[in-house]
Amino acid sequence: MAPSRLPLVMTIALVALLIAAAACGVSSTSVPTASPSAASSPQASAASPTGNQSTAPSADASAAAIVLPDGFPVMPGAVADDPPRHADAAASWQTQAIGPDVYDWYVENLPLAGFPIDGLYPGGTAAVILFSTPDGDALQVAITASGAGTAFEVAPAVR
Repeated sequence: MAPSRLPLVMTIALVALLIAAAACGVSSTSVPTASPSAASSPQASAASPTGNQSTAPSADASAAAIVLPDGFPVMPGAVADDPPRHADAAASWQTQAIGPDVYDWYVENLPLAGFPIDGLYPGGTAAVILFSTPDGDALQVAITASGAGTAFEVAPAVR
């Protein structure tokens, strides 16, 4: 029975990390005005390999390692962060919707868009939904409370 608890322990650790990261990097003046569809936000959601910033190459490599999958559903009314809130995220968004509504929307819409759900980890101020892409890549939607609304991002799944 102990092996079945390992994903739960890892998820709890990830949620705690997401909460800590969100508390450190939230700025109410940095909300961009991008369209809430994946088709219209690839530039905002994937790191540019042009080297416009003077960051270490390893930071650029980790940010470019994941791209938002084609057809990924984006919750209506969400505003894309540009750049994503975390370096390892393909994309991140802000919404005025409450966390449970964001969670429920993704539980319903990921499978409809062709992204099977592999794990559901609801929570209070943070939640994680593990899913697979049509190509078999393991990703997650991490959802956290943010100011008066909710922040969420797509990043590699921690399994």
